[in-house]
Amino acid sequence: MAKTLKAIVCPKCGSNKKKEVKPDFYVCQSCNTEYFIDSEEIVIIHKNANSQSYNIPNSNQNNQTKIVAVVLVITVLFFFYTISYFFPTTNYSSVLEEAKEEQISVTNLWNSETTIIQSAKGDLYFLSIGILTNHKNDNKEIYAFFTNENGKEVKRIKLNMGVPKNRVSSFLDAKEMHNHDQYIIVNEKRLLKILPNELDFKDVTDKLTQIKEFSSGIAQIKGESDQSGFEILTMDGKSYVYMPLINKVIKGDEFYDYSKETPPDAILKTCFGIVEPERGTGLDVPYKLVKYLINYQEGYPIYTPPSWAFKYNQEGVITAKSGWQNYKHTGFLKDRVFFNLDILFYNEKTLIIKYTLDLTSENSLIQTIDIASEKVLWTFDTEELNLDTPFKPRQAIYTPKYTLITDYYKDYLTLQSDTGKLVNFSDN
Repeated sequence: MAKTLKAIVCPKCGSNKKKEVKPDFYVCQSCNTEYFIDSEEIVIIHKNANSQSYNIPNSNQNNQTKIVAVVLVITVLFFFYTISYFFPTTNYSSVLEEAKEEQISVTNLWNSETTIIQSAKGDLYFLSIGILTNHKNDNKEIYAFFTNENGKEVKRIKLNMGVPKNRVSSFLDAKEMHNHDQYIIVNEKRLLKILPNELDFKDVTDKLTQIKEFSSGIAQIKGESDQSGFEILTMDGKSYVYMPLINKVIKGDEFYDYSKETPPDAILKTCFGIVEPERGTGLDVPYKLVKYLINYQEGYPIYTPPSWAFKYNQEGVITAKSGWQNYKHTGFLKDRVFFNLDILFYNEKTLIIKYTLDLTSENSLIQTIDIASEKVLWTFDTEELNLDTPFKPRQAIYTPKYTLITDYYKDYLTLQSDTGKLVNFSDN
């Protein structure tokens, strides 16, 4: 009987890529299955990949094969019909993806930044933002997690922006202005304003390009260290500092002199600094604390003394170096010295510091101090956390109820502000 095949395809994988080894005999080039054409039927001959020969069944074997194949097909169809009838099908693929989506958390983030935000109502949140690999297609995406003081996730957001292959070391950088407006700089290219009341973000990059000086486009954004604004490098190679609170743009090479000018409506504000030993004392450490006054107006640059502006002698007396004598200053906690000292937070009433008991200690002490009386309110020893990697305090916010503290990784903790007792610790 004449053959009426419309197309010759592999009966195992369906590929039409084949090699004819002799008339009507083929080898699939996709899965190496061998088959031949017989009486308008395709008979599969399985061959070991390492075998150099194959057997051709006779006609009786062909008939037996056909009967067995028909019985198997009927059996398989009946089995799946029974399963589908008694056990309705579920889209397990989508359920699995949803489950994975539910399981993601701050611990899955990398290249992340953690900061503390406060709403207008006084509610405190830890904001952790970083790169997360998408389970569905392995694309890298930016996620943000908002967590309350008790460590409970309140909201998560997937930011609709790609993750560039070429990333700067500080891919995500949190910055805060004098009025506590907070921003996230993404790869030194985009500027997101944090909306603490909505637990959301607003991309304000395009708004920057509407400023005349930045009309050529923005090549780089960095935060100004004194919390007054941002360093902007334009596409035509010009450098500026933009101060959003007073809506002012200053050329980069003029900013230093501008920052030394007294703001028009300045007031005196108390600040704290760290003082190193004077040369000749034979010491490089420990450090002392100094309290001094600056001219301050919200939004204007703050011209603060550098770390070398004050020194203390062998008697512990602090003096201002040349050029800084006009800053009224006094020692704070005069009888104390500190190793690995850092200032985490201060306002008009409260100062929070971290330090270690000696130069080599890895466990920090977090101490809250009443500024007026210089009385230590409480001390929290991070050794209580019992971590393999010591907690390195970086940022703190103090409220009458809670004190929130982040470290240089992704960990954060909450302490009771009146006692310093641990409320929650998130080891991410």
